[in-house]
Amino acid sequence: MTVAATDEQLALVLQLAREFAFLQLAQGNRLIPFVTRAPMQGDIDFIRFVDEDSELPLDEIYAQSQDTVAKEARNGELLAVATVAAVQAGEAELGAGYTTALSVHLEAPGHSRMVLVPYRIDGDELRMGVMIVNAADPAVFAGVVRA
Repeated sequence: MTVAATDEQLALVLQLAREFAFLQLAQGNRLIPFVTRAPMQGDIDFIRFVDEDSELPLDEIYAQSQDTVAKEARNGELLAVATVAAVQAGEAELGAGYTTALSVHLEAPGHSRMVLVPYRIDGDELRMGVMIVNAADPAVFAGVVRA
């Protein structure tokens, strides 16, 4: 059994994942799928398994990232994780004026949500739409039971 993450801890993981992704975009970097990891012991960190110039398909990088941290989750080493990628969708899904979003799969034992954070860049300004939160099947914590 594992320790349950609090709502505040999950909110912090989501906030830091969003901030790190938007920092990458602000610096002109390509947004490669990455994981924001909250270990049971230690500080929240960010891990990416390939460099920006990788030619691997982004969905393969995303799946590989989740598979890698799932091993840590099964070993009881993680409190929570957020797997982050950029996605494209229509305005019907993301809201008027938005066709790009951060996809943040926020997970902890007993908790799995897909959070879409619509965004667009107007000149030098980053504009964010309303976050969309949906229940999602767990990937990293699939089969991990909370205390």
